[in-house]
Amino acid sequence: TLLKPSINKWLNIIVAIVWSSMSFIILIWDIIDQSLPWSAFYDLFQLIEIIVLGIIVRTALKWPKVEA
Repeated sequence: TLLKPSINKWLNIIVAIVWSSMSFIILIWDIIDQSLPWSAFYDLFQLIEIIVLGIIVRTALKWPKVEA
């Protein structure tokens, strides 16, 4: 079964914000500690993940309200 649209919208927003916050902390931590040889590659993908999650939040916020 699927969730109601309003619940799905707010779950998308909450999960994306929490996930991107964790990704941001990991990104900052990794920028400070550049001890791993593949650190720049990992940082790039963390940044891409944060951008995609931001797009998910923006899309969920702008999604038109659907009347059932």
